[in-house]
Amino acid sequence: MSYDNLDQLIGVFFNEDSDYWGDTIEALVRACVSRCTPEMINAKVADIDRFKRDHAGILTLPSKRNSAGSSIRRCGVTPPNLFLTSLSVSF
Repeated sequence: MSYDNLDQLIGVFFNEDSDYWGDTIEALVRACVSRCTPEMINAKVADIDRFKRDHAGILTLPSKRNSAGSSIRRCGVTPPNLFLTSLSVSF
Protein backbone atom coordinates (compact mmCIF):
# COMPACT_ATOMS: atom_id res chain seq x y z
CA MET A 1 0.00 0.00 0.00
CA SER A 2 1.28 3.45 -0.89
CA TYR A 3 1.22 6.54 1.32
CA ASP A 4 2.74 9.06 -1.08
CA ASN A 5 1.53 12.15 0.78
CA LEU A 6 2.77 10.90 4.15
CA ASP A 7 6.05 9.85 2.54
CA GLN A 8 6.49 13.33 1.08
CA LEU A 9 5.68 15.01 4.41
CA ILE A 10 8.21 12.94 6.35
CA GLY A 11 10.81 12.97 3.59
CA VAL A 12 10.81 16.75 3.25
CA PHE A 13 10.06 18.05 6.74
CA PHE A 14 11.00 15.27 9.20
CA ASN A 15 14.45 14.35 7.92
CA GLU A 16 18.00 14.98 9.10
CA ASP A 17 17.63 18.67 8.17
CA SER A 18 14.33 19.16 9.99
CA ASP A 19 15.81 21.88 12.21
CA TYR A 20 15.76 24.11 9.12
CA TRP A 21 11.94 24.09 9.35
CA GLY A 22 11.51 24.13 13.14
CA ASP A 23 12.13 22.26 16.35
CA THR A 24 8.67 20.92 17.20
CA ILE A 25 6.10 18.81 15.37
CA GLU A 26 3.81 21.84 15.27
CA ALA A 27 6.51 24.06 13.72
CA LEU A 28 7.30 21.45 11.08
CA VAL A 29 3.63 21.05 10.24
CA ARG A 30 3.23 24.85 10.00
CA ALA A 31 6.14 24.93 7.54
CA CYS A 32 4.47 22.22 5.48
CA VAL A 33 1.05 23.89 5.61
CA SER A 34 2.49 27.19 4.45
CA ARG A 35 3.65 25.47 1.26
CA CYS A 36 0.55 23.37 0.56
CA THR A 37 -2.88 23.89 -0.93
CA PRO A 38 -5.91 22.84 1.13
CA GLU A 39 -6.23 19.77 -1.11
CA MET A 40 -2.62 18.77 -0.41
CA ILE A 41 -3.17 19.17 3.34
CA ASN A 42 -6.31 17.04 3.21
CA ALA A 43 -4.43 14.36 1.27
CA LYS A 44 -1.65 14.27 3.89
CA VAL A 45 -4.13 13.98 6.76
CA ALA A 46 -6.00 11.25 4.86
CA ASP A 47 -2.72 9.33 4.39
CA ILE A 48 -1.90 9.66 8.11
CA ASP A 49 -5.35 8.39 9.09
CA ARG A 50 -5.20 5.53 6.57
CA PHE A 51 -1.70 4.53 7.72
CA LYS A 52 -2.84 4.51 11.36
CA ARG A 53 -5.88 2.42 10.45
CA ASP A 54 -3.94 -0.01 8.24
CA HIS A 55 -1.21 -0.56 10.83
CA ALA A 56 -3.09 -0.11 14.10
CA GLY A 57 -1.78 -3.36 15.56
CA ILE A 58 1.90 -2.45 15.26
CA LEU A 59 1.97 1.27 16.05
CA THR A 60 2.44 1.07 19.80
CA LEU A 61 5.72 0.38 21.54
CA PRO A 62 5.63 -2.18 24.30
CA SER A 63 5.97 -0.46 27.65
CA LYS A 64 8.50 -1.57 30.17
CA ARG A 65 7.39 -2.40 33.69
CA ASN A 66 9.21 -1.35 36.80
CA SER A 67 9.67 -3.62 39.78
CA ALA A 68 6.28 -2.57 41.18
CA GLY A 69 4.58 -3.60 37.95
CA SER A 70 3.80 -0.05 36.85
CA SER A 71 4.30 0.91 33.24
CA ILE A 72 7.18 3.28 32.57
CA ARG A 73 7.67 5.31 29.41
CA ARG A 74 10.87 4.84 27.47
CA CYS A 75 12.96 7.97 27.73
CA GLY A 76 13.20 9.95 24.53
CA VAL A 77 11.01 7.63 22.47
CA THR A 78 7.70 8.79 21.04
CA PRO A 79 5.43 5.88 20.13
CA PRO A 80 4.57 5.92 16.42
CA ASN A 81 0.83 6.22 17.07
CA LEU A 82 1.39 9.29 19.27
CA PHE A 83 3.66 10.85 16.63
CA LEU A 84 1.13 10.28 13.86
CA THR A 85 -1.72 11.60 16.01
CA SER A 86 0.35 14.69 16.82
CA LEU A 87 0.92 15.18 13.10
CA SER A 88 -2.71 14.92 12.10
CA VAL A 89 -4.04 17.18 14.89
CA SER A 90 -1.39 19.80 14.10
CA PHE A 91 -2.86 20.29 10.63
